[in-house]
Formats: sequence, structure tokens, C-alpha cells
Amino acid sequence: PVYEDELVGGVDIKIDPVVEQNMGVRIQIAKKGLLNHTINTYGHITYDETRTGIVSQKAGGWIEHLHADYTGFFVEKGQILYEIYSPSLLASQEEYLSVFQNYQRNRSSLNKELLASARKRLAYFDIADTEIAAIEKSGAVQKSLTVRSPFKGVVTQKNVLQGAFVKPGDSLFTISDLSFIWVEAHIFEYEQNLVSKGQEVE
Repeated sequence: PVYEDELVGGVDIKIDPVVEQNMGVRIQIAKKGLLNHTINTYGHITYDETRTGIVSQKAGGWIEHLHADYTGFFVEKGQILYEIYSPSLLASQEEYLSVFQNYQRNRSSLNKELLASARKRLAYFDIADTEIAAIEKSGAVQKSLTVRSPFKGVVTQKNVLQGAFVKPGDSLFTISDLSFIWVEAHIFEYEQNLVSKGQEVE
């Protein structure tokens, strides 16, 4: 408190030196310049959603052999994920093999169209060209068919076990490309006006 009888030559504010030290008062000369403000916050690293995909099964069957057998498994595009025995895939193979053998005997335009249609049905089940070529070469259907990864990345979710029965539409794997990642920082509402595109972040 400053009382009227304590005023000398104008308005002065006196602060006890002990109080000044406790308050951490610092005196600087005022000058014009940029006012830098640093936001210290927390964040977490997560997958880039634009580089993440799900592998789902399109025909019901049993997982005969699981190659990508743990979370964190790294796969290249086209690498084997699992082998499946499926009655519907077996029927599609038999149909394709029959049409293929007919086309080998009679290369008519009709047989060519039937072959393309049967091949497309196998492709819709995510059966790779290499597996279709193996059916053509061996002249026999294969009990279990190989399913390959359509993505390159790391298995971040695995929802299947070897020997399990899977239904059409079941999501078996989530695969994320970790060559790019997202860092999600958490900014308070009152700090949003301090954030702009292109700003440096450490």
C-alpha cells in the first residue's frame, strides 16, 4: 500500500526487496520486435490413415496355413499372408480349369470369353495371377489357395488364427505403411490462433 503522505514528486510504487525477489521481478528496457511464443504440449504418434488398408476374406473357408502370424509382421506387396481351403474357391477352380482345357482344345471366341469370365471370378476372390498360372500348369485344382498382401507395410491388427474358419467379409488383417506417420499434437482452444500451416514443430 502507498499512502498520500508517502508520495514524493509523483506516484511511486515501492516493493520490498524481499517481496521483489520472491516475485521474480525483472526489469528490462521496452523495445519493438517480434513476440515469440512457444506452445509446449503433448502428442502421440499414430498411423497415417491414408496408408492403411484392411485385408478381408471374400469366400468362407478354413485357414490352412498362416504366414503373417503375429502383429508387427512386415509384408511386401504380393507377399503370402495365408493359405485357405474354401469349397466355393474349389468350385471356382474346377470351373476355371474346365473352361481353360476347353479353350486349349478349341480356341474359339466364345471359349475365350468364357475363360476370361472364369478368370475374373477367381481374381475377384483375390487369387493372384501366379496361383492361376499354377492351376493351368498343373492341370489340377489346388486344395488350398494362397492369398497375398495387396499392401506393403506392417501388420498392426491380426484377427485370425491358423485353423480358424473365416466367413465372407471378415477383416483378417490391418496393414499400415510406416514409411510416413502422423504425429497428433493436442492444442488448447485458446492457442489455436497461434498455429498456422508451415509452422516448425519439434
